[in-house]
Amino acid sequence: MRGGSWLGRRTATIVALASFALAPAAMAQVSPGPEVEPAGKNDPGGFRNVLPGGQGETVNGAEFARSQATGDPPDSFRDQLPLYNNLLYAAPSLRSRDLDRFFKSEGFGVPQEEIDPRRTERPRPGVTILRDKAYQVPHVYGATRADTLFGAGYASATDRLFLMDVLRHAGRARLSELIGPGEDDATVKMDAEQLKIADYSEKELQAMIDDAAEAAGSEGQQIKRDLLDYVDGINAYIDETRTDPTKLPVEYPALGRPQGPERWKPTDTVAIASLIGGIFGRGGGSEALASQALEAAEERFGNRDGRSVFEDFRREDDPEAPITTTKTFPFDDPGQVDPRAVAVPRLGSIENRDPVQSGSSASGASDARASSGGGGLLEGLGGLPIPKQQSNALLIPGSESRSGTPLAVMGPQVGYFSPQILLELDLHGPGIDARGAAFPGISLYVLLGRGSEYAWSATTSTADNVDEFVEKLCEPDGSKPTRSSDHYLYKGRCRPFTMRDHVLQTGTGAANDPSPPRRVVLQVKRSVHGPIQGTAKVDGDPVAIAEARSTYMHELESARAFKRLTGNEVDGPRDFQRTMNFVNFAFNWFYADDRDVTFFQSGWFPRRAEGTDPSLPTSGTGRYDWQGFDPKTFLSERMSFDEKPKDTNPARGYLVNWNNKQAPEWRSADDVFGQFSSVHRSERLEDRVRAGIRGGRELNLAELTQIMETAATVDLRGQEVYPVLRRVIGDGGGPKLRRLVGTLDSWVEDGAHRRDLNKDNVLDDSPGVVLMDAWWPRLLTRMFKPRLGRELTDRIRAVNDFGSPPQPGGSSFFEGWWGYADKDLRALLGDRVRQPLSRRYCGKGDLGRCRQGLKSTLRRAARDVRRRYDVSNVKDAERPATCERDPTQPRECDQIEFTTAGAIGTDPIHWQDRPTFQQVVQVKGGPKGGESERDQRPRFRRRG
Repeated sequence: MRGGSWLGRRTATIVALASFALAPAAMAQVSPGPEVEPAGKNDPGGFRNVLPGGQGETVNGAEFARSQATGDPPDSFRDQLPLYNNLLYAAPSLRSRDLDRFFKSEGFGVPQEEIDPRRTERPRPGVTILRDKAYQVPHVYGATRADTLFGAGYASATDRLFLMDVLRHAGRARLSELIGPGEDDATVKMDAEQLKIADYSEKELQAMIDDAAEAAGSEGQQIKRDLLDYVDGINAYIDETRTDPTKLPVEYPALGRPQGPERWKPTDTVAIASLIGGIFGRGGGSEALASQALEAAEERFGNRDGRSVFEDFRREDDPEAPITTTKTFPFDDPGQVDPRAVAVPRLGSIENRDPVQSGSSASGASDARASSGGGGLLEGLGGLPIPKQQSNALLIPGSESRSGTPLAVMGPQVGYFSPQILLELDLHGPGIDARGAAFPGISLYVLLGRGSEYAWSATTSTADNVDEFVEKLCEPDGSKPTRSSDHYLYKGRCRPFTMRDHVLQTGTGAANDPSPPRRVVLQVKRSVHGPIQGTAKVDGDPVAIAEARSTYMHELESARAFKRLTGNEVDGPRDFQRTMNFVNFAFNWFYADDRDVTFFQSGWFPRRAEGTDPSLPTSGTGRYDWQGFDPKTFLSERMSFDEKPKDTNPARGYLVNWNNKQAPEWRSADDVFGQFSSVHRSERLEDRVRAGIRGGRELNLAELTQIMETAATVDLRGQEVYPVLRRVIGDGGGPKLRRLVGTLDSWVEDGAHRRDLNKDNVLDDSPGVVLMDAWWPRLLTRMFKPRLGRELTDRIRAVNDFGSPPQPGGSSFFEGWWGYADKDLRALLGDRVRQPLSRRYCGKGDLGRCRQGLKSTLRRAARDVRRRYDVSNVKDAERPATCERDPTQPRECDQIEFTTAGAIGTDPIHWQDRPTFQQVVQVKGGPKGGESERDQRPRFRRRG
């Protein structure tokens, strides 16, 4: 069994510590329960989903010992992997009758014959939790609303208690206290970075509950009661672990905590909401980092030309960027820039603020990470990598559907974990009928799933709701300030930063970690604008950089939307849009029922002061605050519902999103630096959908699913960039070069896939794949570096790197220079380019020199391939689909690797670029009776 655990790899110690839990499982409680509704009640049908590797479960000592003895995880850790992984192989010939082989039913309830009698639980009178034999999904029934919420908490703790504990500690910047400081104090550093995003005290966490309840009136009071009932359910399970060791997760004794977790508090749920929202629901906050690219550009090209070069790579509003709706939605425009409103740090002067004061050797990040909007936390959570921008959605209105009923294939990408970081719940009680996925610890409502007659999902929008303000440092006595000064100028006064100690008592860590507990002191430091990220120099004066996030101190405001969705209070697409407007985090929301599909962009988007530059840090003196900004509440004026991107049953016949630009004139956030250009990974979906409905053709659900999975193995560079590279290279260059070009030609003609359809564990078009991997960084360096120079190239790459082959987290091809290369080469060839780059970069504007550069880098790439794969001919190179990993060596395969989020690992699977939890929906009962039963091959065909 592969897949290492951050609890440590020496499992014999864990077995020993867990041996006390080898007693037989306690019998299920038999308290009277509510009347369990028949399976399918209030359910028109047509809903399917899949959650890799599976529902997962709490693993006790006996189960862990059995897993170690057999080498296999419990079934629920991987029982949905065959559905998820095997769709890849079936995609080229997928039929309607095949869908149930790759997705399970998302129907309400469980048929009597499919109930697992061993797992029926009645944790208190009024609550019954059933499990289906096939996938162990909890189906929760409550006699009252309070019972249903209690059951949601109890079921969540049953399946994810330890991971819930990890998330609440991480959200509070206290993960070191649970799992130990980590190697080289890595977990302490994670806590320090989280503290720079959400530095809340316990009092502030509680205030968010109270304030959110008050703001929502009677509905808010209901949400608060729901939260308390949910917490009661979690604590009921925690209490049972004190007396029944079979219910205690094995991770606790392994960590030297045989007493198990502390009881749950409502504020723990707020902390997790803050953590998840801070990862997936934010955009922007990289202005200081981006400003270094501007400084380097102006240093090389002068002020005027330097700004033009900066804009070439910023791509704030590129008209060629793929969009989700063709309707125009202008983002808030601060107008002409006032130089006094902008505070650009001197090149190279940014220093990361390290909150660690004592008790640790943890050190801050380099200046390239100082203001990157979360630092290490966005790349890993205590060793748990969580992608930020990886979800997708494809929706077709009934007018383009063969059955006349809307179609949806959609889902979030939140990484691959063992057990999965999402869990599935089916909730039923008075006023509640919903099924779907949620993050453990905030799973009182369904966050992504279905109601009685509709389904919904989300993708991260990356829209701009975070800004960096530059605080000019001062000393109260008028003396010269330094970077360590603890006062700043705001509205003419020298004010103290809000500061307090955040003390960690580190845990002992994994079972093989002998380090004793330590007292580590971190320091909270915030201005009126938010937590301090770092320091720098502006015009020779020391400054501090603060992160202002529109959702700061308001992490629970979004609950209103999910309460309504879970309660089926949404009536149609317009009502859905209005409901999702309650979500203050930045997300793209998608909805389908039996008649309509719709899209809405949620978020609190502040109105910037006139004269500010959204791409650069803002002066924090108070004159250029967000309009209507109140430092006491962190609220401000913001864009209205009508101004946010939205569309229903679009005239062009589809809604497609893969975290791409939402609409014309909707400005990209500063941390999406160049990603919204002429090439975006969403084209892998959009091109195929557009072809599928061209000329009056219609799609069925299998065809839309096929489009998603076919695109999931396509290398974006091969599909979208290579054709223009090929035109520049031409047909000359000698027989050896022509053979290399022919290798790439063949790969692209076959669809530019990275897949292994014959299951021999070698990518089918390995020579083309490995040649492109070796060529890409070399060709970009040759195209752009001669004009940009080393310093500017590196500064741009710090915000938007070249782009890499698939990574172990699954999804890929978001960040990259694909659009830069495409626009530059098309302009060099004389093609029409909307909003072209300010100058020609490849060959410094000479087509012949550019051509020779591409050829020479391709030859060098071929030499690297031959050496790396130990072959004499590139065509003999073979890249494995999956492989045993040596963490000290480069990856030599394409695979998805499950991060072990506890004691049990899961083996890797074939790489594919698709959501984690995915719904396939065609609600029955539409104009032509719902899903077509015709089993015919998809009519859509695209080579590859």
